[in-house]
Amino acid sequence: MKNLIFEAGRNIAIKIPVDVYEDTLSFYRDILLMDTEEVAVTDAWIQRSTKVNFGTIVLWLDGVPSAEPSTVYLEIQTNQLELALPYLRTNKVRIPAVPERLPTDAHWIQDPAGTVLLLRSISVEPTHGAP
Repeated sequence: MKNLIFEAGRNIAIKIPVDVYEDTLSFYRDILLMDTEEVAVTDAWIQRSTKVNFGTIVLWLDGVPSAEPSTVYLEIQTNQLELALPYLRTNKVRIPAVPERLPTDAHWIQDPAGTVLLLRSISVEPTHGAP
């Protein structure tokens, strides 16, 4: 599509089983010595969430009771969200059902290998609420 742009976002989220959340957080915070910040959770699907400064990336560690095994979610941004979804559907890109609530300017998509991506508008500041 003319002028439609996709680019990597700054956010990566790891949905982690709750029983290994503390060990995973300790790995990044205490062993790799990365800066971390616990964030208030507003989604019932996520029990705990920590923001990890991972270089130029924001890594979100999300404790999820139903996450077995851990799952990585990537963020991708587009300049024309309203054109991107029909374009992706035309190209048979899967739009999975994920229980996490999303803002109105975001949608889930999935690559052929099963990796879930959060599709957002480029103009949106990276925040948690989804990777």
